[in-house]
Amino acid sequence: MAKSFSEFRLEQFDTLNLYTKAIIRAHGEHHPEFQELRSTFQNISEKYKQDKEADLRPEFEKIRELTNNYQAPDDTCGTVVATFDLLKEAEQLYKNA
Repeated sequence: MAKSFSEFRLEQFDTLNLYTKAIIRAHGEHHPEFQELRSTFQNISEKYKQDKEADLRPEFEKIRELTNNYQAPDDTCGTVVATFDLLKEAEQLYKNA
């Protein structure tokens, strides 16, 4: 587990970028909220890249809503679970920063 949000970003944001694309391809037809999830993740990435002190709470709140508090739908794959787990870890590290 990363020690800080900044380290997590360096270690995991490329993976999250890949995963958010993959879950849209695999499940987007039945889960259109995954497109908004990806867009919100991209907003986090861009805001943090521009300003390390950016307030990301609204984006994480939206992600919690879109993911039903990080609970993967029953009809999805392990990549969705992994994506939600990484996003939850990112939020926890951000809150603890």
